[in-house]
Amino acid sequence: MINPFKKFRIDYLLFSMSAGFVLLLVLVISFSSYLYSSRELVNNTSRYQRALLEELNKQLNILFENIEQISLTASRSLEIGELRQSSLTAYDQFQKKRTLVDYLAQLTYSTPSLHSIDMYVPYLDEPYILEYAALKNDLELKKQPWYSVIEGTDSAWIGERSINFRGKPVKLISLARKIYSNAGQYQGVLVIDVKASAVQGILQGQADQGNVSRVLLDSGNRWVAGVGEFTRDTSMNTYLMNMDSSSGYKQVHVENSSGQSDKYLMSWSQFYNSDWLLIEITPWGQITAGSLRVAVVLLGIGLLGAMTIVFFAIYVARQFTKPVSLLLQAMNHFALKQELMKLPMDYRNEFGSMFNGFRKLTERVNVLYDSLRKEYRRKKEAEIAALQAMINPHFLYNTLDQVNWMAIEAGQENISDVLELMGKMFRIGLSNGEKFITIQDEIIHMTCYLKIQQIRWGEGLEYQLEIDESLRDSYVPKLILQPFVENAVIHGLHGRMSGKIVVTGLQEGDDLIFRITDDGVGIPHDWADKQKRKTGGYGIRNVAERIELYYQHPYGITICPLSAGGTEVTIRIRLIAHKAQLEERSA
Repeated sequence: MINPFKKFRIDYLLFSMSAGFVLLLVLVISFSSYLYSSRELVNNTSRYQRALLEELNKQLNILFENIEQISLTASRSLEIGELRQSSLTAYDQFQKKRTLVDYLAQLTYSTPSLHSIDMYVPYLDEPYILEYAALKNDLELKKQPWYSVIEGTDSAWIGERSINFRGKPVKLISLARKIYSNAGQYQGVLVIDVKASAVQGILQGQADQGNVSRVLLDSGNRWVAGVGEFTRDTSMNTYLMNMDSSSGYKQVHVENSSGQSDKYLMSWSQFYNSDWLLIEITPWGQITAGSLRVAVVLLGIGLLGAMTIVFFAIYVARQFTKPVSLLLQAMNHFALKQELMKLPMDYRNEFGSMFNGFRKLTERVNVLYDSLRKEYRRKKEAEIAALQAMINPHFLYNTLDQVNWMAIEAGQENISDVLELMGKMFRIGLSNGEKFITIQDEIIHMTCYLKIQQIRWGEGLEYQLEIDESLRDSYVPKLILQPFVENAVIHGLHGRMSGKIVVTGLQEGDDLIFRITDDGVGIPHDWADKQKRKTGGYGIRNVAERIELYYQHPYGITICPLSAGGTEVTIRIRLIAHKAQLEERSA
């Protein structure tokens, strides 16, 4: 797992952590406040609603008991049996009908909550109908859509329905009661129509309840009346499950017209001495709207506070990280022998100590670098001078020059030629103390040695030079080719009557490559061990050490045998095309 404190910048970490912590704290507080307050609001609302439903139950109970008392009184007062007497004339029967209907109309007029009263009688020839009362044949009763409700019982309430009265729809709630004679003979059905508005007025209550819906259900969970957005077509059976107590509340989900589920709070209260239920259904959002507003206000205040804290955190973070950033910039821009980036001088705390420590450190680094550079240069010059002193004795050149004149005077031409060639070699080897010479001088030095060997070998020794003419004015460390040519003659062609040596030189990019090959016996397997000895192989070791001192890795010497016989030596050094480059190296 990645540790952010080891990967990201400090100011980013301080900003993101402070902002994240404050934002998380605000969200937790707002969400907790919303949950707690909404739960308390739901509990208080349900408690208030159940108390209100109990009060409404009392009012509805009084209304319904009054209607039932009226129905009982009417059923006992009506003399329906007289209409069936065969001795009555048509006029007498008409008067009986009129008397019955007038009585029912008087009951309607005397009770404001009543709309009308209808009496359904069997074997009635002609109905007698007034505006608010009527006497009808019970065959008409069986045609009513609510007949099934009264068919199997003596009395029943018929839920809210709509009739056409004076050309306008009127909603009614009816009580149907069967009437029997003292002898128990069925005489008809009395239907008392109650104005739905009277019941709805009680259900609505005195105050505006917003989108609250109240529904009155009978003992069979049939719709009796209701107010609000829930209608008679709404199936209540789904919501009446798990209602074990006479009053309570629970959360329900109702599918809306768009097919989505809306959440509601449903409170209920049971009628006294009956199984009727009065239910109140309130949108959950209406109850929790106050909690939501409080949560939004808290969230807004929290976000405002969070922004303030975040800006303060940014300011503090920058004050803390600014010195660190300055120090990092100074460290990144630090280079030897260059002017140090200026750091503030007014810090007196830990940052000031860091700045002072960095200044002292850079000063010590520069001093140490100068001392090491001077020491390295002195050491390198001493080693190179010591190596060159071993092969460049100045007095040999003067001595050979004197011996050459003696050989000429004695008539020894071969010896004279050898001495002359050796003189050229020593002159190039001295070269006024220079460490680098041109490739042309290096070729002359090597050629002099090969010519000396040809004097000794005669026609048996051949050599071939394949060096690019454009490279002859370039500079190389002096005396780096002759030791390998000498090694090829003495060791590679030892014991043979003939041999050939090929020297090539070419440029590869910024590098200079020399290859010396011979067709001799090849390099022995223990040549590397011999190079480590303190005696023998001095010339090759001398060249290798000088190249290492001048150029370092990856430049150097590679010696390997050839598959067809013989040995190949490869010398790789950096190309120095002009003398100005030599002066830059020595600076």
